[in-house]
Amino acid sequence: MNRNISKTRYPREFVEKVLESTDVLRIIGKYTTLKKSGKNFMGLCPFHKEKTPSFSVDPDRGLYYCFGCGKGGNIFSFLMEKEGFSFIEVVEHLAKISNIPIPERRITHSKMDSYQRAIETANNFYKTKLSSKEGQHVLKYLSSRGIPPNFIQQLGFGYAPDAWDSLLQYIKKTGADEKAFLAVGLLIKKHDTNKIYDRFRNRLIIPIHNSSGRLVGFGSRTLVEDIEGPKYINSPESEIYHKSEVLFGLDHAKRTIRKFGFAVLVEGYFDVISMWIAGIKNTIAVCGTSFTRNHATLLSRFTNNVVIFLDGDDAGLKATYRALKHLLRQGFIVKIERPPLGLDPDDLARKLNKNKLFDMLKNAPEWLNFTISWTRNNGKLSSTEEQLTFVDKMAPYLESVEDDMATSLYIKTLGEELLVSESEIARRISKATRKIPSDFELEEKGGLEALSAEAQLELDLLAIMISNPKIEEITEIEIFKLYRGAADMLSNQIIEHGSCSLSELNEIIDNRAMSYLSKFLMNLKNVPSKTDAQKEVINPLLKIRLAKEKELLNLKLKVAHIDDDENEINRISIEISRIVKEIHKLN
Repeated sequence: MNRNISKTRYPREFVEKVLESTDVLRIIGKYTTLKKSGKNFMGLCPFHKEKTPSFSVDPDRGLYYCFGCGKGGNIFSFLMEKEGFSFIEVVEHLAKISNIPIPERRITHSKMDSYQRAIETANNFYKTKLSSKEGQHVLKYLSSRGIPPNFIQQLGFGYAPDAWDSLLQYIKKTGADEKAFLAVGLLIKKHDTNKIYDRFRNRLIIPIHNSSGRLVGFGSRTLVEDIEGPKYINSPESEIYHKSEVLFGLDHAKRTIRKFGFAVLVEGYFDVISMWIAGIKNTIAVCGTSFTRNHATLLSRFTNNVVIFLDGDDAGLKATYRALKHLLRQGFIVKIERPPLGLDPDDLARKLNKNKLFDMLKNAPEWLNFTISWTRNNGKLSSTEEQLTFVDKMAPYLESVEDDMATSLYIKTLGEELLVSESEIARRISKATRKIPSDFELEEKGGLEALSAEAQLELDLLAIMISNPKIEEITEIEIFKLYRGAADMLSNQIIEHGSCSLSELNEIIDNRAMSYLSKFLMNLKNVPSKTDAQKEVINPLLKIRLAKEKELLNLKLKVAHIDDDENEINRISIEISRIVKEIHKLN
């Protein structure tokens, strides 16, 4: 459990002193009015619009949790979320408020650092290959797409050679830890043969940074146009890369977003790059995933105005309205612009001059006006039935708007367009069901419910370690698969100091996990014992793992029966029997 790659950070004693000296109620009270309710304080949530207070602050433990949107954490995570600070920036900010001298940072080691070092090592490898003889055809490809050399250098493009193990061989030469590269998805291991190979092969490599500028993963594009399989492959989710909390280009675009007062949301990496080259540097995109509530929360740190500018096809339209609902719930003023059918923002950015493109986006119609116009132009707003259906389809979006005045203005717009009174529109919307199939709606679940049972149990165990450090004695680090780095950090702190705290995890776990831990700890009435931990968390977690192993073996058993392989059938049957016995013991 020793942490093996160095990185500078502040001493734990200093961070804990800052935490203890911070008046949580005073800081959070700047964002919402808090009133005492039992031992806690309640107020309207500063992370989402609401009319009834559901945001709770526990000043004794320094924790907060919203029972409406599920956001939670400590004062560090609160300011990281609201102000876009990094962990180090939050610590320094609060230290200055409390007049605590800021010491020199010291060197520490962690498994998370080894993951970060793996990402950085791979990045250097890919960049070196791009500038070598092997990468000349990639530079020609980028030039053909109108990307100048200064952008190639600025964005840190790279090249993954056309080989199964070029990165793997480089890792072996440098003596780096293969496990870290496997953990962040740069290497893949085949379960049946244990053979290890590179994830990215013969691909343009596009580095992905979080909003603070830290490298967290890669996107990649194939260089063979007629290849079977996906054109784009991205780094998988890992402990340092959470796709629902990263917007491509935000690290570069955030200053321009604040300057212009709005962001332009596009779909792909090259859409962003071409828009930047055209001078529209307030452009960002998702990274190979749908736009989520977490993306909206992240973007809200920098602006509350967005122009959605996705592809001009049906898929682009559906993605537009999927993003719209998340943005409206977060309180954004949203406009929609679309390229002509068959084109995407990348195409348009290369066709139009900067001023014309900027004016088009700045003057884009608000989402409701756009929707009315699009529906009318497609001949779907002429009959009474179509108008009633249209209002019903708009109901989920209008219900997503928490601002009463904004809702009234949208209803007024609908009434004027359809020549119906505002009261009739409001009545119709209040009766409309929330889930109506439409050309626009494609909802996606997010938040705490997205955590699997396995993830929740691992987080339960982390929370128990925080509340009762003696649990570390019975906790084998190998039980953690999803939050191994977090468990390592807490375990090391317990060994070194006899205790650990939630503040240790601010830098290394995502917002969902932090919220889950905060809720668990705030609801905790009694300190869990070792028996509680074993019975309620460790055993159920082991059972999930064994059940997965059994399921995989059952599939292999079917294959063995098809092949009529008696030896394999016997071997697998014995393994399944062993697992069944282990599950029975745990029960």
